[in-house]
Amino acid sequence: MGEIIHGSLCPHPPIAVPEVGQKESDRVKGTQKALREVGKSLVAMEPDVLIAISPHAPVFRDSIAVNQVPILRGNLGQFGAGEVKFELENDLEMGSAILKCARKMDVPVDSLSASVLRENRETDILDHGIMVPLYFFLESGLKCPLVPVSISFLPLEKMYLFGMALQAAAGESGGKRVAILASGDLSHRLLPTAPAGYHPDGKIFDESIQKAVRKMDPEVLFSLSDELIERAGQCGLRPLLMLMGAFDGYSVRSTIHYYEGPFGVGYLTAEFLPRGLSEKKRLRINLETEKNGDGSSYPVKLAMRSVKAYIKEGKKIPLPGDVPSELLKPAGVFVSFKKHGELRGCIGTLAPTKPTAAHEIISNAISSATMDPRFEPVRPDELDELECSVDILGDPEPIKGISELDPKRYGVIVRKGARSGVLLPDIEGVDSAVEQLNIAKRKAGISPFEDCELERFEVVRYT
Repeated sequence: MGEIIHGSLCPHPPIAVPEVGQKESDRVKGTQKALREVGKSLVAMEPDVLIAISPHAPVFRDSIAVNQVPILRGNLGQFGAGEVKFELENDLEMGSAILKCARKMDVPVDSLSASVLRENRETDILDHGIMVPLYFFLESGLKCPLVPVSISFLPLEKMYLFGMALQAAAGESGGKRVAILASGDLSHRLLPTAPAGYHPDGKIFDESIQKAVRKMDPEVLFSLSDELIERAGQCGLRPLLMLMGAFDGYSVRSTIHYYEGPFGVGYLTAEFLPRGLSEKKRLRINLETEKNGDGSSYPVKLAMRSVKAYIKEGKKIPLPGDVPSELLKPAGVFVSFKKHGELRGCIGTLAPTKPTAAHEIISNAISSATMDPRFEPVRPDELDELECSVDILGDPEPIKGISELDPKRYGVIVRKGARSGVLLPDIEGVDSAVEQLNIAKRKAGISPFEDCELERFEVVRYT
């Protein structure tokens, strides 16, 4: 099996290339140094192919383009340095694998051929988004084929899913060591003199991106409002989401080598090194975007199918054949039902009790609908009135006190001897950690004034 061995987020200011910037290049010395550091690290890992994602390659609104031109050429003539030329081989086999895996994940993709480039009046096979960081990688001794990839204006979730397709393609590559370059600048509106003008949200956007990189947390990126993204005036968000998707399910050491914005555009150079699989790092974004005709997610569909079969026919359904791979791993699961906005049943498991999360959903859905001691079992005539949600739990972690709780993000477990209680996160009406903790204690039969052991956990909630 092949694997992704290296990732990088690199800016692409042409002025950083000495032949372009000349004396002005001194103003981005920090970025130059950082790009050389990333280049040396990349070369030392001996990649077999570099997948290069650029926001300045030909962009299609409704699909991601994978370049399939056999020989990739380009130069920096438009920036006054035509003598800086590039010619690399395209790894067409890897490109084909990426297209195949993306289509399997329902990500719209297109092959970018020389004829398509001509039809769209595009003459450059390599754009400056790729050529600028590539300049420093080649200077460091990089010798491997390239696969250029464009972004698109599909929903952000599709960018992350495409990254997951890159991971799948690497795994099917026959042992290739794959590196990924995400080229992108951050806000273009950091200073009054910036090319796109100034907006104070530019700084907020760049700080958010750096936070996401340091924590290797794509949810920070998904939490950015459309308004903030628009006001920042940037081109690096989508390439970064693709890169993070490629590391979905992996523990990754991320390093910010340098950040600066001397011309009002944010230049962030960062490096990502995978450290092995980690279920805590799996975002399961494909499940969240995989909706039925009625808008429900696969976990909810499975829970409802389980409950209807049990209540109407007295049967427990077998594991379906279409279960996504993310549900074939063990996990704690809570299944909740509401009727007309009121709770109708909620039962779950903090830790896995079944072979897979899918088995857990099937079992806990039945228990929630028929065995919650607070309610009568759900009747057949109520089934069509039920609303369902499924929470898949991450591993609990001990905490020292209430200051480490956040009722919107974390669920809480309280323990005192044989007594224990649990409260899921993001419950309507529970707005403070104090309130969350008191409810959990009450459920466990623990006095509000008693000390107890505390654990917190995160969940992925499906509706």
